[in-house]
Amino acid sequence: MVGNTSLRRKIWETFIGYLFLSPIIIIKTLFTFAPFVFVIYMSFFAFDSVHMTQPSTWKPVGLRNYVYFLVPASSRVETGQLNITATWEDRNITVAGKIGKKEVSGILESSVPAGEKIILTFTGSISSDPNNFGTMNVFIKSNTDNLPNTTITGSLAVGKRIYTLSNSSIEDGYITLAGKYGEDIGFDLAGIVNSDRPAIGGVHVSSGADLFYKSLWFTVKYVLWEVPILLVVALFVAILLWGRLKYLDLYRTGIFFSYVTPAVATALMWKAMFYKDGFFNHILQAMHLPVPGISTAAGHVTMAWYQVMPWAFWTLIIYSVWKGLGFNSLVFLAGLINIPEELMEAARVDGANEWQVFKSVVLPLLSPTIFFLTMINLIGAFKIFSPILVLTGGGPNNETTSMVYLVYQLGFQDFDFGKAAAVSVILFVIIFIVSLLQKYIGDKVVFYAGKKG
Repeated sequence: MVGNTSLRRKIWETFIGYLFLSPIIIIKTLFTFAPFVFVIYMSFFAFDSVHMTQPSTWKPVGLRNYVYFLVPASSRVETGQLNITATWEDRNITVAGKIGKKEVSGILESSVPAGEKIILTFTGSISSDPNNFGTMNVFIKSNTDNLPNTTITGSLAVGKRIYTLSNSSIEDGYITLAGKYGEDIGFDLAGIVNSDRPAIGGVHVSSGADLFYKSLWFTVKYVLWEVPILLVVALFVAILLWGRLKYLDLYRTGIFFSYVTPAVATALMWKAMFYKDGFFNHILQAMHLPVPGISTAAGHVTMAWYQVMPWAFWTLIIYSVWKGLGFNSLVFLAGLINIPEELMEAARVDGANEWQVFKSVVLPLLSPTIFFLTMINLIGAFKIFSPILVLTGGGPNNETTSMVYLVYQLGFQDFDFGKAAAVSVILFVIIFIVSLLQKYIGDKVVFYAGKKG
């Protein structure tokens, strides 16, 4: 009987606990988990701002949004020998042949009848060229010199891909077959009938992989530079504030001021200092050091830091370190204050100098703080956006485009929300993996006082 009463009491207490937590659970579900699931769902569709509120008009594209960014264009170009025969009878143009090892087939429709049976042969070669999205040398032959002008519609199957023709025609003996796979990939065959010279043609594969990998590399490079510099500078400042300085509270307030001020306002202030006639260029010129710019026939043209590389990159690093310095310094200071003074005194009594005390006593006891700041700064650095928006705009030549800024460009400038959602999901996976890796490493190297091994 007593056992049943105790069980009912535990069930009731658990129910009351979840009842009190229910508002938090509901809010978390509505504003965190539900949007996250919705973003993943969006990444499998193609739609724009006009159709965003009309889910029935969303076009399912499967993994194509991910392929668009993750698979380089050059790896998706059809390559090999081109041997295609097109038989034109009445209004039907029957295409059969191969591109490399892939079968090509399709029945196209002409806007005018052929008048006679016409055989068109496309021969040549295709090679993959990452810079030109593929190159093609095409010879086109016909059994007649008098081809009627016509427009051509329909689709061609190249392997498992279906290319929908657009702007395809025969006009003045010039043949154009231009195709498009889905929304991203297209190819064309073009040439002059009975010509012995190669026709101008190509395989064109549109892909966001170049820009995506450039943004990924910039983001990784930014993280690898910004986080260590910020932590080292913040620890140095915290050690200074740890001492018995006069007006110490005033210094602490001043250091923290950078963190609490609005990011856009402070970024605009720093942008003014990075102008070509700004504070930093005046300092460099006064010290007879190189200033950012470009070399022309007329000489060196001075420019703003954020207009040329690598200065634009260091513009973001300098601003970000300054912006995060206040928070990180005070967290480090809190960790330093909590280190027992008697442990350091014991080390000094044993003959350790100040560097040995710092290395053997302070750093191990500060490792939980270092781990905490490293994790939140890594996540924050991967999500850098506001400084790029204000200072560099992703330039020059997309060299400072981060992954989050790429999401902004896709979603709120190009209104391609499906691709923006795909990049968001990829970024989440990267941050999640980095966090797990950091947690694993942290469990091995972080020292917690009182923790049993």
